Amino acid sequence: MASSILLPVLALLVAYYIFNWSRLLKKNIAIAKATGLPYKVLPIHIFSRWWLSLGAALALPLYKKFAPESWLDPLTIKFLGLDWAWQHGYSVFEEVGGEVILVVSAGGIICFVASAEAAHQIVYDREGFPKALALYGVLDVFGKNVVTTEGMAWKDHRKITSTPFTPKSNAMVWTESLNMANAMMKSHVPPGQTTSQTIASPGKDTMTIALSVISRAGFGVDFPWPGQEALPPVKQRTSPDPIPFEPAGHDMSYRESLGLLLDNIFIVLLVPGWILRWLPFEKTKTTYKAFNEWTQYQLDLFERKKDQIRSGQVDEATDLMGALVVGSGLTQEVLAEAATSPKASQPGFSKQLLSDSEIIGNVFIYLLAGHETSAHTLQFAFINLALHPASQLALQESLDQILGGRPVNEWTLETDASRLFDSFTGAVINETLRLFPPAVVIPKLTNPLEPKVLRVGGKSHTLPPNIDISLVTISMHVNPNSWPTYETTDPDGLRAWEPQRWIVKGKATEGLKKSGDDEAITEGVSEGPGGRVTSPSLYKPMKGAYMPFSDGYRSCLGRKFAQVELVAILAIVFSEYSVELAVDEWASDEMVKAMTLTEKQQLWGKAAKKAKWKVREGCGSKMTLQIFGEDVPLKFVKRGYEQFKSK
Repeated sequence: MASSILLPVLALLVAYYIFNWSRLLKKNIAIAKATGLPYKVLPIHIFSRWWLSLGAALALPLYKKFAPESWLDPLTIKFLGLDWAWQHGYSVFEEVGGEVILVVSAGGIICFVASAEAAHQIVYDREGFPKALALYGVLDVFGKNVVTTEGMAWKDHRKITSTPFTPKSNAMVWTESLNMANAMMKSHVPPGQTTSQTIASPGKDTMTIALSVISRAGFGVDFPWPGQEALPPVKQRTSPDPIPFEPAGHDMSYRESLGLLLDNIFIVLLVPGWILRWLPFEKTKTTYKAFNEWTQYQLDLFERKKDQIRSGQVDEATDLMGALVVGSGLTQEVLAEAATSPKASQPGFSKQLLSDSEIIGNVFIYLLAGHETSAHTLQFAFINLALHPASQLALQESLDQILGGRPVNEWTLETDASRLFDSFTGAVINETLRLFPPAVVIPKLTNPLEPKVLRVGGKSHTLPPNIDISLVTISMHVNPNSWPTYETTDPDGLRAWEPQRWIVKGKATEGLKKSGDDEAITEGVSEGPGGRVTSPSLYKPMKGAYMPFSDGYRSCLGRKFAQVELVAILAIVFSEYSVELAVDEWASDEMVKAMTLTEKQQLWGKAAKKAKWKVREGCGSKMTLQIFGEDVPLKFVKRGYEQFKSK
């Protein structure tokens, strides 16, 4: 009896779903046609939460097996993959038929942008194309912050969180980056040796160095290179040495809690704390403990900063944490008044502009963005320099010319960082960020209340309110309509890693536009968007074509921090060392020494083929673009002792 009722009800529900799905799909197709933009119809809304979290991984194989033949065309399958933008670059836009395309499903319309012209309009129209905050809500885990707010709240966060990035904080980043890079290299190639052991996971090293720099320059917490704690600095610090930070009441060290938190960041972001607390698995228990330990460390650090401010030891130039606390209104005078006034406990007395949780939330964003971006960019730079010995040699010759063999302690931010960023060092950084942008996609929305007009190729297209916009940075960075032809024999064309394309001189870069004298260099590095993202001495992409740090009003606050850090680390490493692909999988060092030149070339070709596959097919997006699984093994050697020399 029950089954005779249940089956018709289920049939009605299925029929209603199919009817409603068809109705919504027809409606969205009509809206897409009205825009005049090329579009592709998909059976699934690829931005739906179920598809992003589970569907693409679990349902896509079943879809490929059971879907009707008409839904299995190659372009549909490409779009249904989570990392289609990274895997296919600009070719998908060419297949659909435009630099700005729409993807239409019953669940909604998504506008994907690879046009420099359109991207520039979008990032500079904050009201018309606001940030897609729903996608960033998980980053509120420690408190509201500059990434997860919009409108007046965002303006308050932006004003306060931008104050820490000053010339003095850049000088601290410069010093700490030089010292940490030196410690890393001394660890790998100790005095008296000419080559390192094989580094199986270079990404772990770049994570360590980035965390060390952000911890010291950002929060005043010493984070020395493991095993090199007693190594004297090669660049003397002008800021006070960090006060030992070992507060009582902790079961984990600061380093341990931070490492575990970052290793398991997706568990922390996606699983609510009240659920995480009760999960019976060892991994979730450890993650929850690390989460609580690190949170308490930040509260301890926050209290220490307030104590230092009360005693006059901290001003806006000390470190990012100190500057954030001062910028939020907790000056020496305010803290003194709060400590003595009988009204301190009354509502409305506090003059603090950001709450404690908002300060910790912004610290978390500093840490997450500050170490991930630099670490992965440095990792990709090392691998690509190992894959391109001629470019590595050009980098080393440029460093020799600029640094002239001077001791590291004589290198200055004001003079040397600027010259380095204007040189082949800047070209290496720019090219690495062009092909390996930290954020492959930058999500936006059209204004929820009104349509927006977008100009593409001289034509106006009206987009409906409240649709998803995705600036596809990797596609923008390899769009042949935005980037000039560069003479190269590499069949990958614009997806080939060629730092030389940024050097504006000679026949190889004929037709490229130099930035010009109007692009100022200030505070030791070139300005980025809102200033400039590239050096005035290097090729200047057209507006909207190059957005590794986003652009416009919501561009990355820590851009200069990253630029100074990367320049300093590359200078330390390649002024004295070379990086090579490790070939242990095929031959030992003794076997390589006995090989003929032809045999070495064949061996290097095997390692290069595997490494090239890894940095193209073995990458994808988590928080940022990164290598999945096994890393590309590398070796550092003293210059002059390379196994595989450039031709």
